[in-house]
Amino acid sequence: MVKLAAFPKAFLDDILVHRTMPLLEWVRLASGLDVDGVEMYSVFFDGKDEGFVEAVRAACEGAGLEIPMMCFSPDFTKPDPAERREELRRQMAAVDLIAQLGGRFCRTLSGQVRPGLDRDRTVGWCVEMIREACAYAQTKGVTLVMENHYKDSYWTHPEFALRSEVFLRIVEQIDSPAFGINYDPSNAVVAGEDPLALLEQIKGRVRTMHASDRYLEGGGPGGPAEDGPGAGAGVYNRAPSRGHRKGTERLRRHLLHVEMGGV
Repeated sequence: MVKLAAFPKAFLDDILVHRTMPLLEWVRLASGLDVDGVEMYSVFFDGKDEGFVEAVRAACEGAGLEIPMMCFSPDFTKPDPAERREELRRQMAAVDLIAQLGGRFCRTLSGQVRPGLDRDRTVGWCVEMIREACAYAQTKGVTLVMENHYKDSYWTHPEFALRSEVFLRIVEQIDSPAFGINYDPSNAVVAGEDPLALLEQIKGRVRTMHASDRYLEGGGPGGPAEDGPGAGAGVYNRAPSRGHRKGTERLRRHLLHVEMGGV
């Protein structure tokens, strides 16, 4: 049976920018949803001490919620090698954090598609950093899952590997038992691509999955993403089957993420 974890996509600014919603309040709200866990975002823990981390874990355990995955957004496309190493250090810290919280998955990305990047060279940077991060994650019992992502909420530029051509060039060069894919069909829609065609190429490596009930206004690439019956429909029958949970095709407001790997 597929298990569900909730992610507070609609509340990120409330938690991180306006600071009107404490993270523990989100955990309390999530405990009232029909979900098995809550997915965390590494920025929630920036500047926090060990006591805060343990308080979050205890609150989730008390609410019967597991923490399957840490969303992390490394920026491996920085031209400066020292800055890329710092992003790798941060990725490893996110791995440590999810291990401490009892989870098994940590998201990774390529980075921002900065103007003037050489595609071949940048693919090489990303592969090098993700390989090293996987080697570290394996020692912690954590699997890194690379998402076919659109854009971190607080980035300036979209994802370097948004287009499947670039995404596949990276993932096909990473062969590690501590590596898999976090698949989000809505991001393929944003890229102007067929999410089912991409899934056919990667489904054997999908370990976790995000479900966003969104579509592009006007029906084409480049427009704003809207909530509504969109990318989720039809995907779950083709994803690696671990059982089907009724209602996952119509998840609202990008609050719920499907964890294909279980929690």
